[in-house]
Amino acid sequence: MPLDYFNLNDMFASVIRKAQHLERYIGVKQEVDVIHNENIDISQIASPKHWQTVHLLTRQTDAAQNGVYLIRETGQWQALCGDLEVGNLVTSKHPDEFGQYTYYELVAKQGEVYTWQPFTLTDLKSS
Repeated sequence: MPLDYFNLNDMFASVIRKAQHLERYIGVKQEVDVIHNENIDISQIASPKHWQTVHLLTRQTDAAQNGVYLIRETGQWQALCGDLEVGNLVTSKHPDEFGQYTYYELVAKQGEVYTWQPFTLTDLKSS
């Protein structure tokens, strides 16, 4: 019996459910609106388009400034101190132009210094 149609909505829903299950299983702790891979001056007031958004800073000159931040309604950067542990992941809320989400893994935490590196699903190896 041939297939008359292919239900894309069901397929996408299934992919999303599997991605959410995987995110919960491997320790996604935070979703962010923007991921910065360059030094950002957090002493400056952010532009209004970024107010009330969450950002991950991964390459600050002062490594103690790496981490997850909320830009408040006044444009000020506020560090979000949570219960992040080495191995936890942070993901982008919105996919890139190719429909892929970006993941970063917390690979080291020493006091206030957080070290992040990109994480891809190919990093998962079966044992």
